[in-house]
Amino acid sequence: MRSLLMLALCAGAHGAADLHGPSAVPPGWRATGGRAASDAVFHNVMLGLKRGNGAALKELVAEVSNPRGAKYQQYPSYEEMGALVRPAAHHTAAVKGWLAAHGVAV
Repeated sequence: MRSLLMLALCAGAHGAADLHGPSAVPPGWRATGGRAASDAVFHNVMLGLKRGNGAALKELVAEVSNPRGAKYQQYPSYEEMGALVRPAAHHTAAVKGWLAAHGVAV
């Protein structure tokens, strides 16, 4: 559920995507007008979800680091680590669904 925190923060207090309204023009500056409707503005944004299986990751690190352990220096592959700590699929789907519902290209 914690990985949905970002989703809740993005929703804002009233469920709107905007987290703040327009600000006043700072002293010494002047307003020049808004953008034309035809001016497209794109932003690349990266969201991070909390990793899963923190306890299993700690256990794995302890096992491969213990010289007396059976798994000493038997490090998992990149794919195995990804499968271990990847966020839950339903969390990822919930965030992608919310973004798509608010017009964000995913």
